[in-house]
This record gives sequence, structure tokens and C-alpha cells, in this order.
Amino acid sequence: MIVKTFICKVHRKRSLRKRMAEWDKRVIRFVQENNVSPISEEEFAPIREYWKKYLPVPIQSYFYSAIKASQAYNVDVDTYPVDFHYISESIMYPYIMRKLNPKGYAQVYANKGMYGILFSDVRRPYEFIRICNGLVLDNENHIQTLEKGISSVLDYNGPIVVKPGANSHGGAGLQLLKEIDRGRLRSIINSYGSDCIVQKAIEQSPVTARFNETSLNTFRITTLLLNGQVSVLTRMMRCGAKGSIVDNVSSGGMFIDVSEDGLLTRGANFHCINFDQTDSGIKIHGERISGFSGIVEFAKEEHEKNGLTIQDAAVKSAHFRFRAIMMTEAAFIIGILPLLFATGAGANSRISVGCTVIGGMIVAATVGTVLTP
Repeated sequence: MIVKTFICKVHRKRSLRKRMAEWDKRVIRFVQENNVSPISEEEFAPIREYWKKYLPVPIQSYFYSAIKASQAYNVDVDTYPVDFHYISESIMYPYIMRKLNPKGYAQVYANKGMYGILFSDVRRPYEFIRICNGLVLDNENHIQTLEKGISSVLDYNGPIVVKPGANSHGGAGLQLLKEIDRGRLRSIINSYGSDCIVQKAIEQSPVTARFNETSLNTFRITTLLLNGQVSVLTRMMRCGAKGSIVDNVSSGGMFIDVSEDGLLTRGANFHCINFDQTDSGIKIHGERISGFSGIVEFAKEEHEKNGLTIQDAAVKSAHFRFRAIMMTEAAFIIGILPLLFATGAGANSRISVGCTVIGGMIVAATVGTVLTP
């Protein structure tokens, strides 16, 4: 188990480095292909000095050259200073995000199979099957068999979505199915391994559907809980490419900047190219999303409500793990009881073994539900 954990950590670190290297290459390619003029030393010096206080590695000027070119889309680049608050993903994820988000929290929130437990009071798509680390749950977080979950899917006549519960960035592996049989559904679920979700396909709002009908277009609000205060860092809408069922930017979609009052300004794709309209020809700039302030307030309230302390998170985790651990421990202890009540020749040795094993299982159950979380 220790070897497996170590290998997984090494794999995650290598995967992160690879993604960050790809990000840097993408920015450099954008600068080269668009003949972006390098940022001057006079402009870059204060930016470098600002981030030097917070980062263990130096920042690169080519990123801010790209930012300067991007700002020129809407403003006069000669009179508008480069915003030094921008930071590249190759710096943001390995250094800043890991500082702001405890690693243990990140591993939990990165698994969509945990959302039904973490956000049980928030409206979400109905989930027939949610497999989290091999444990099969229903929509009410009750343990069920896989075959029972598949039967509930087959009893439903509408379209369903099957997707991986973990490592699902970029819309990878997501499938929209309108007709399915038991054998094929079981095969698809098994192909996802120990983390998978099968849910009802939801119909999106006409407000977002007009930008692209085939994808489920979403709003992404990034909030920061720091010193007991929740603030909004970014507001955007993601819109899928024409004909695509996902809105992920890395899958051909675009992200659209949204102001505080819901006004759309501009869209950009994976290669940092700006657009005034979607692939479907729908105008972006100047369009307004009604009720957007309510969406932002909802995101802030949920972050404040779910920003658990370590103690609260431990209690919540223990509550989730309790039933599964107790069922396993109880079954094992019942199987050992004949040793505890042994009679006849050699009874004393069997009783000793039974007491030791049962005592060990009780300690293991206590550790698993109280200390481990």
C-alpha cells in the first residue's frame, strides 16, 4: 500500500509538470504565431519585483507579453499598463493553489463522486449510480449493488450521462446516451474503474442554450475564503463548440468573461484567441445575463457554508465512513465469535486468539472512524 501510494504521488507530480510544460509551450506559441512584441524591461521590472516576494521561482516575461497583447483587444495598449495580478498556470497550480488549498481537501474535491455527500443540500442532477473509490452509492448516498443501480437506469426512459468521477478534466470520457442495454451499460461503467457517475441528463436554461444548444453551458465562479471572508476572483461562462456536448475549453469550447452585473465582454479559446461571437454565430459582446448577481451570491454563500474546519471535515468524513466500516467489522467479529467461546481441548489457546483478534478489530474500527478522517 505504501509503495502504491508513493507511485501515485510520483505519477500525479509528473502529470502536473507535464500539463504545466504544455501550458508554457502554448503561451510561447501564441506569442510567436501572433508576432507579439516583447514586454519592455521598464514594464516587467515592477511585475518581477512584486511576485518575487511571494514565489520561490522567477516569473517569465513572455507570459506578460501575451497578456499585453490580449489587453490590446479592447484597450489602447500604449496607454494601458499590463495587469501584474495575472499569473501563469505553470506558477498558479504548483505554488499558489497548493498553498491556498490543503492537499487533503483537494484530493476529496477533485472526485465528483464526493459531491453528493459534500453538497447534499444543493440541487444537482439525479444520480442513479455513483461509484466512489469502488463503493457503489445511490442518489441518497445509500450503499447499493451495481446491478440494482443499473436496473434503476433501465427503468428510466430519458437520456443519461455516464462520466468518470475522477480525472475527468476537459470533459474526458463523458458520454451522453439515449438508448442503452444492461450489458453495454455495465461494460461502460467497468471501463471507468473505481470512480464513475451515471446521472440523468439535464436540460439547460434557454439563457445559456442560445449560445450553443448541443453543450451544457455553465457559469464558473471562482471564490476565495481567506481570513473568514469570501471574495470573488473570477466570473466566466463556458460555452461548448458547435456540435459538442461538453463546454470545456480544452475540448474546443470557449470561456466568456462576465462582469459583476452580468454583462458579457469577450470570449477566448484554448489558444488565447479572442472572439466576438460563438461558433454558432451568436454575438457575445454586450449581451447580458439576467439574475447573474444571484448566481454569484449563491456561490459565495455555498463557499462560506462548506468552508469546513479540519475538525468539521473529520466529523463529516467519519459519518460517511461509519456504516461501511461497521458492516465490515461486525461481519468479521461475528465470524470470530466461535473462537471466543471455544470449549474442549485447546480451548484456552483459541480463546486467546479470539480475544486478540476481536480487540484488534475494535481498535481498527475506532481508528478508522475517529482518527483516520
